Amino acid sequence: MKKRTFEDDGRTIADMSNVERPNLFLFRGPHREEPAAPEAPADDARQEVPLTGEERRSFMAGALTAAALIAAVFIAAGPVAIALMLAFWTR
Repeated sequence: MKKRTFEDDGRTIADMSNVERPNLFLFRGPHREEPAAPEAPADDARQEVPLTGEERRSFMAGALTAAALIAAVFIAAGPVAIALMLAFWTR
């Protein structure tokens, strides 16, 4: 089999000229200023609406309930998995 040679056609797929090696022990942040995002108009419909105390408590209760249900599934699955392993491997 004949080995094909590599030919560079000069196209740039991803410009990697400004990429630096990251520091593993200390975050330095960006070296250059990023362009600022354009300001949204004042009459934008996506304005943040403050939550009432009742709504905030409701969101927190929903999140905690979801987390508790997921934890319950894992807690229940542990003994079942151990029982199945014992049943299959102790025969």
